Amino acid sequence: MKKEDLLGKELSNLYAIAKQVNNYFNDSDISFLSEKFQQTLMDYVRFSCTNEEQASAMLRKIEVNPGNTVDSIVNEITENLTEISREDYESDEVKELSYLMSLNRLMEYHCSNLDNLQYLIRVVYKSPQEKELATV
Repeated sequence: MKKEDLLGKELSNLYAIAKQVNNYFNDSDISFLSEKFQQTLMDYVRFSCTNEEQASAMLRKIEVNPGNTVDSIVNEITENLTEISREDYESDEVKELSYLMSLNRLMEYHCSNLDNLQYLIRVVYKSPQEKELATV
């Protein structure tokens, strides 16, 4: 495997994460969250949409087709979010806290993928002129 192949794999992973996040939250009921956290989640989804577009453009630029790349960790976290949203909790506050903890895991996983890509682009490729990916 060459550096270019590794970049393609990491970009494909980012694309998969963003696409899955966007698809999941497109139809999710978040009405049980406070307005503040609904807004935070909407900001994250906008961020994720930007990542999906950027990753797609960069993949085209390096001529890599991500195909049907799926991230199993994102699947696991979104399944957990679905379960939380359907369960009965002692209070809305506890339900919201549970949901937010899983959402935080998802966001941090997404950010760690971005960190890896930034490292690859900046350090390995030594290309500071490359357009950096949007970060939270």
